[in-house]
Amino acid sequence: MLEPAGPLTTEPPAVIPILERFLTNANCVWRGDAAWALGQYGTLATSTVPSLLTALNDTNARVGMFAGNALREIAPGALTNASPG
Repeated sequence: MLEPAGPLTTEPPAVIPILERFLTNANCVWRGDAAWALGQYGTLATSTVPSLLTALNDTNARVGMFAGNALREIAPGALTNASPG
């Protein structure tokens, strides 16, 4: 996983939709890293909750784990309402 050199400083509204698009990338490493990065934005990434809920059922367990962790940071209530895949 890529680690930021310091605090994330990119303007969230510009980067969040880009990261969300990576949730459906063919490469599972990129999907997982995108989910992790979205979680770092917390509630600023609320618009990505539907995509992260879909990512919970990714064929790669790592992606699903990072999506779940991101949802805990962004909208914990979304996990209690999510139906298992």
